[in-house]
Amino acid sequence: MRLRLLSVGVLAVWLLPAAAFAHPFVPDAVPVDSAATLTLDMAHGCVAADQDHASQAGEPTREVGVRFPDAVSVRMVVDDGGFTVVDAKRDGAFDDWTLLAPDGVDIAAPVFTFAVVVDASASDTLWLQVYQRCDTGKHQWVATPDAPDGEPGVRVRLAAADPAAPAVGAPERQEPVGPPVDDNDTVGDDAVEDDDADAPAIDFIGIDIPQTSEAWLWYVVIAGVIGVLLAKRSRNQKR
Repeated sequence: MRLRLLSVGVLAVWLLPAAAFAHPFVPDAVPVDSAATLTLDMAHGCVAADQDHASQAGEPTREVGVRFPDAVSVRMVVDDGGFTVVDAKRDGAFDDWTLLAPDGVDIAAPVFTFAVVVDASASDTLWLQVYQRCDTGKHQWVATPDAPDGEPGVRVRLAAADPAAPAVGAPERQEPVGPPVDDNDTVGDDAVEDDDADAPAIDFIGIDIPQTSEAWLWYVVIAGVIGVLLAKRSRNQKR
């Protein structure tokens, strides 16, 4: 019983970011080995730590960077959410995409849909690393179960292959429609203070990811509370 309760608590640690904290999320499972789509909902704009992370709240998003793992081959952006793809590059084991909000586009929580092919097992779970920049703030969701430092990444659930959409029917890879990103222009702690704040600046390889653990501490505490409550309930039922 205790082992089962512990498992529930650990699972809660990974479910809470998407549920209680308005974390960016992929709403639907993505079929493997198929011409599929993957939708990323940013959930909110840039929000200070002491503010409510309610859906659609926060400053308008100006820039989004998405790093896909090696198992995900991104072919094109099906729905750009009003943004412009300015950089799409295969960098080692990762597929990096950068999208910018054009002048006059003020969207706090954009939603993007990518055409992808996933080379993995349906029992696997994949994680995206996501960067979001606004006028005066930014967020980075980069942590995974194997590398838990930082804010949790975006979980992607997988499903069995779709026989009606074989991978051989997937579109060719899209080329960026905007100016290329300067590989030497990396994002640092003072990126949002640059004079040219609208210039593309995503470089996940050179990014200095803050190794914060505050969010994880809260997830662990809440998961522990859930475990204690379940244990008390179990004892009461035995009585």
